[in-house]
Amino acid sequence: MKSIVITTLIFLTALSLFSLTIRDIQYTEDSSGDSPYIDQTVTVSGIITRVYGTDVFIQDTFGIFEWSGIQLFSLGSGFNEGDYITVTGLVTEYYNKTEIKDISDYTVHSSNNILPAPINISTAALGESVPDTAKEKYEGVLVIVENVGVVSTQDRYGDWEIDDGSGECWATESDYAEYSYTPVIGDSLIFLTGVVDYDYGDFKIMPSSDKDILKSLDGSGGARINPKYCDNNELVNFRIDIFPTVDSTYGVIDFVRVRFDVDSLMDSVNIISNVDSMIINKDSLNSRITFDIYDAHLIDTISVYVEKLYFDGPDTFTVYTGLSPSYFAYINEFPIINIMPDIEITNIEEVQKTTDGYKSIYLNESVTIKGIVTGPSSIFSPTSTSTGFYIQDGTGGVNIYSGNDAMNSNFKLGMELLITGTVEEYNGLTEVKYSSPETDIMIINDTLAIVEPKVLINSQGVNELNEGSLLEVQYGKVITAPVTLGSGKNFQILNGQTIIDVRADEKTDLFNSNLMKTIKPGLLINVIGIGGQYDTEEPYSSGYQLLVRFMEDIELVENEEDSTLSVAVFPNPVSFERGETARIEIECLNNERITARIFDMNGRLIKVIAENVPGSTTIIWDGKNHAGAPVNIASYILVVEKITFGGKVIRIIKPIIVTTVLN
Repeated sequence: MKSIVITTLIFLTALSLFSLTIRDIQYTEDSSGDSPYIDQTVTVSGIITRVYGTDVFIQDTFGIFEWSGIQLFSLGSGFNEGDYITVTGLVTEYYNKTEIKDISDYTVHSSNNILPAPINISTAALGESVPDTAKEKYEGVLVIVENVGVVSTQDRYGDWEIDDGSGECWATESDYAEYSYTPVIGDSLIFLTGVVDYDYGDFKIMPSSDKDILKSLDGSGGARINPKYCDNNELVNFRIDIFPTVDSTYGVIDFVRVRFDVDSLMDSVNIISNVDSMIINKDSLNSRITFDIYDAHLIDTISVYVEKLYFDGPDTFTVYTGLSPSYFAYINEFPIINIMPDIEITNIEEVQKTTDGYKSIYLNESVTIKGIVTGPSSIFSPTSTSTGFYIQDGTGGVNIYSGNDAMNSNFKLGMELLITGTVEEYNGLTEVKYSSPETDIMIINDTLAIVEPKVLINSQGVNELNEGSLLEVQYGKVITAPVTLGSGKNFQILNGQTIIDVRADEKTDLFNSNLMKTIKPGLLINVIGIGGQYDTEEPYSSGYQLLVRFMEDIELVENEEDSTLSVAVFPNPVSFERGETARIEIECLNNERITARIFDMNGRLIKVIAENVPGSTTIIWDGKNHAGAPVNIASYILVVEKITFGGKVIRIIKPIIVTTVLN
């Protein structure tokens, strides 16, 4: 996988060095609790933390601070949690609650931003024994209380009382709250979170949805097996993933148990995990294996690898989750490994064979093929009545198509599929056409598998021999700028002496990207894409294209003036769940300074791994975000900036692929 250049990232930026913060407006030492900006028109920015009808709460974007939240009264509809917004309005005190109302102007700068983390407080911090002047700092702020009990359910403006043992405080239900929980005296809640509202003379925690209230986790969550189908009577390797189906950011699932039967060769079975606190019991008397994971502190998926299991018929894995070894229950649905169907599988290379140069020898015949998705259906689904995508096995790749399956985006990059369909030719492109995803497609493995592209040698082009396969052109020279043709943009590159057409469909993130706008004649680029064809006339010997899929499929080759800065990441892809770490080596001159950040593909900052570091450096990333939680399996962007002695900023952007191992 090659590095990429992305020129557009979403950042939260202040509009002015001199603009007010929410803390400026809220902080007061006045016994009345009134804002120092009462009855003044202000402009302030923040992230929306909660939406209640037309009222929203926003919070400062930096750090975890008291006094950092405030209500925007009657802002309007269409706003969402995570929106970064700037508003202008009047500061007022409504029955002693500080608000901004009469909004005269607003701008939403970006969406889907990470929310400020809630402040962990005790229930006593908002209790009756604490004066209002001490509670004022939490007004409008996102907070969390943990391990609380419901002590009263007074029908008092929708209020109910909770206590974590330190003292009682109020929780309240907004008219626009959407949580399904009904408080019952004696209930124990793992946590309750929400903004602190001031209403009817009390400070109260106001949850908004089910994600804000967690009652019990015994038996919650799910599990999946990969692969899902295996050949019978063989030693197989597989992975079981145990994942939460609730908001378990706070690590509330602490115990996991998995049990499965073993018919023979029990001693050959090896079990490994990225969790240290795992105890394995091989019960020879009952021919079964149980492994318990203590202190799981489940935040994201736990992956356990079972190696050299003798597979003899369908195996069901019993999975329990809970708060502790004393409190756990079955999950709703157990993962099962099934026997691979006894059906003849045709290699994709065989399907692509021709006798006349373009028609498959299997034209109009039914075949069953197996391969990994290289071109996801979210990109190659062209109409409201059809779905298309590409798969590849060890011999080649081919297009998959259905005119009966409308816009099915479920076939994701890295899935391993077994597909039965009829071989057809569409404008020179060989396709395997299926009728129904329920009857003709079987998911063998839904993990993230990596297919390495085949590098085209100098002067080699896209042709019938590599149609449908994932290909790469290294140091291709751009000879035409991108132009819009139909539902995509095309440009041409020169691979040695051969011209190759490169196409980005409108469904790709490349289509309207700044990266596409920077492509111009004379640039050197590395390109990864799928060999496609569109030729409306026989003998269908032209129209071959390299179909790019993602932003990271195009890399602008470094300019010579940047030669003093180099960035290397290895291993890449990296599997943190197998205990690997990403080693990032950055080289520059001694009098230059380096800052390195990691973003997700939506431009959200994941972690700052180096800031203003002098000279060359080596950084080890352990796969944790800024909050210390493991990141998900996905693609991430490493942005390295150096500032030269003369103040010039030079940037290198590279992808880091976080993956797993496909057995």
